[in-house]
Amino acid sequence: KASFGPNRTLLRAMALTLGPAFALPHAPSRHFTSGSAQLGRRVEGSSPSRFAGADLVAGTRHAACASALALLASASLRKSRLHRAGGAVGRGGGRSRSVALRARAKKAARVVEEFPPHALMVDVAVIKPEEGRGPEEEQAVADALMRKVGVRSVAILTTPGSGQEHSISKVRWLAGDPNLVVAYKEASLTFHLDLKRRLSRLHRSQGGSVERDRLRGLVQDGERVLVLGAGFGLTPCVLGAHSPCSEVIGVDPDPVAHEFAEENITFNRLDGTVSHIVGDPFDAEFLSTLGMFDRVCAFLPWQRHGCELSLSQIVAPAVSVVKPGGFLHAYARETGDEFDAGSELSRSEVAKACPGREVEFLFKRKVPSKAIGPYVWRVVLDFRLS
Repeated sequence: KASFGPNRTLLRAMALTLGPAFALPHAPSRHFTSGSAQLGRRVEGSSPSRFAGADLVAGTRHAACASALALLASASLRKSRLHRAGGAVGRGGGRSRSVALRARAKKAARVVEEFPPHALMVDVAVIKPEEGRGPEEEQAVADALMRKVGVRSVAILTTPGSGQEHSISKVRWLAGDPNLVVAYKEASLTFHLDLKRRLSRLHRSQGGSVERDRLRGLVQDGERVLVLGAGFGLTPCVLGAHSPCSEVIGVDPDPVAHEFAEENITFNRLDGTVSHIVGDPFDAEFLSTLGMFDRVCAFLPWQRHGCELSLSQIVAPAVSVVKPGGFLHAYARETGDEFDAGSELSRSEVAKACPGREVEFLFKRKVPSKAIGPYVWRVVLDFRLS
């Protein structure tokens, strides 16, 4: 019998390497002692969303599991023989053999099934339609994606959008659970969104989760914060829950996004700090009714009515409600040459939108660092206005 007692280090490495492939389809064999049974109980007791059970494990993963188990048994027997022979396991030759076997086991377990291209939104895989691919082929793709661990449903885009129009794209259910409501978690908060009604880039939206972490570190005690283009309440809720601000107001023109924003604010118990309003973020008269703010985050589109907007046109409504000495976080699109040219052009564009006020440039970076188009990036620009 293979003894796992002297080989627990390798056993733990195998469990971390194989992950869901190590979930044994049946009870542990009589050839394995309590060590393997304990590992089996640990895997079976793991989160069901991550380890969906042995029935969902692909055949390739079973092959990897069998190969790795054989290596593990071989390593255990060799270690046992070294113990019986008085060998120093854990140093010298015994350790080198153990390391070599562990590396071979990891290599054997590294069998990854190839899946069709898709975007994973929490536990819903979304695919794009392709020209010449009929319903039968689409269903075959959906069935293949359902074998991926963590996929609950598969949907397909019916009106593909891009850039600022991505949020109005629609999806159609193909396989799995027909309920396409996802629960996205960030910063200890939970956000619900029905993908049948609205899509979102989730952790990549509004500059990304890294940018939201940066913003909440900048907010000072007692500030009033305005978020333009707030969507379903992601940035307002994160700032309201994890910064010392006194109030956060989100504005978005989409009534569907507003519906989910209010639900998310209530679900995360932020009603006293965060609020959401349906309105046009480009309407300066409407924004003036909300009062003045210490900090304004402008997640605004760079196109309006089919025309591309300059930075001064994008931030013009936002600067009108920034208090003297307040901060503006503007999100714009720049080419690589514009980004490398420095900050003076951006500062002059913002100054054009608020004549008579002094504009101080503070910070600039790409959010995210990956290009959103051919040699085009989305950037954040921080300013202080006198």
